[in-house]
Amino acid sequence: MLLKEGISFGNIKRLPSGRGTEGLFKDTWIMNICAPSRAGKRQQRETFFTHDLAYLLPASSKEI
Repeated sequence: MLLKEGISFGNIKRLPSGRGTEGLFKDTWIMNICAPSRAGKRQQRETFFTHDLAYLLPASSKEI
């Protein structure tokens, strides 16, 4: 993610795999994810959506 100087972006979390990053801008969570693709990576994709992505999702009900 790239940010313009002066923009307040906090609570940044990153997945160790590098496949996801999130941060809080005002009252909105901004997420950037890159899920595994192709049929041969089905298990990796399932793990990503059931475990890895859950780490990034905030516990609150704010806008994403």
